[in-house]
Amino acid sequence: MKRVLFVCTGNTCRSPMAEAIFRHKVEEAGLSGQIEAGSAGIRAREGDPVTPAALAVLAAHGVAHAGAARRLTPELLRQVDLVVVMERRHQRAVRDLWAQAAGPSGRGGPPCRLLLEFAPDLGLAEVPDPFGTDRYTETLQFIEAGAAGLLAWLAERQAGDGDDFGGTQGSTGS
Repeated sequence: MKRVLFVCTGNTCRSPMAEAIFRHKVEEAGLSGQIEAGSAGIRAREGDPVTPAALAVLAAHGVAHAGAARRLTPELLRQVDLVVVMERRHQRAVRDLWAQAAGPSGRGGPPCRLLLEFAPDLGLAEVPDPFGTDRYTETLQFIEAGAAGLLAWLAERQAGDGDDFGGTQGSTGS
C-alpha cells in the first residue's frame, strides 16, 4: 500500500479537495487496495471543517469528502510514502518540519512534490488558494489535472519496482 499525503495551508480547501479527487480517481482506476490518500495543513487548526465552497464544488463534480482539518506533524510524515503540496512554501515547510523531527541525522523523509508538476501542460507551478474567493471551480480543475497526472505517474512506478516515488527533485531528504 502506497500512502500519499496532500498538504496545503489550513487543510480546509485545496488539500482536502485534492485528497477527495485523488481518492475518486484511484477508485475509478480500481487501485483502492494499492494507493491511499490523506491530507493535512501546515497551519491547520485541528477539527476545522472543510469550507462549504470546497464541499459544494466537489459535490457538483460527483466527488464526496468527509473529514476535518488536521495539522501536519512529523508522525504523519513518517506514515506516508509521498507528500504532494500545493505551493513551494508548503514544500519548504515540509522540509523544515522533517529536519526538526529528524534531528542531527537529518535522515530521510518522504519525497515532497508540487501537485502541478504532474500537470505540466497547465503552465503553472502552484495551485492558487481559493479561500475567500469565488475560484473554487478553477481550483478544482487545476487539482483534477494534477491528480490525473499523479495517478498516472504512480501507476507507472507501481508497474516498475514500486518504490521509486521521488527521485531527488523535491525530496525532503535532499
